[in-house]
Amino acid sequence: MAVIGKNAGYELGYRGISVSTPHFDDEGPAVEVTTTGLMWLLNTIHLAGRAGRPLALQTLKEASRLSHDAVGLRALRLTLSRLPTYENDVSLLLSVYLVGSPPRLLYHFAPTQGAPELSWPAGSNPVMTLRKGWVVNICLSPEEWGSLQAGDSILVKI
Repeated sequence: MAVIGKNAGYELGYRGISVSTPHFDDEGPAVEVTTTGLMWLLNTIHLAGRAGRPLALQTLKEASRLSHDAVGLRALRLTLSRLPTYENDVSLLLSVYLVGSPPRLLYHFAPTQGAPELSWPAGSNPVMTLRKGWVVNICLSPEEWGSLQAGDSILVKI
């Protein structure tokens, strides 16, 4: 499997995206993104018109080259909603989307003490699908999680 070059890896790291090389031939890379990294990745997909297509190394390389002043870049918004499920229970719904787009990435989970571990959903997704063996983890900082739980939306700008 091809890998991300040293320069692209450095630029991705600067943008909040890290890519680890697979250990076996049938594995894809493990990709970890901060909320800033997710903003860069989703903008790359949006600007390239690749919504719904499988994530590829080429997409990651394009994210490493995307200019801070590219026309059409959008901020990323994260919003946490509390949904009453049973009489005394609440579930949480995290909406993640680029401003100006409808929320298409939703995470549903029970209330937790710390920031939940979020992975990009496997299979088909209107934003991006994952190839077999690929893993994309989304990392929320404790501060971001605290803000979301306090009822604030997070807006990640360039």
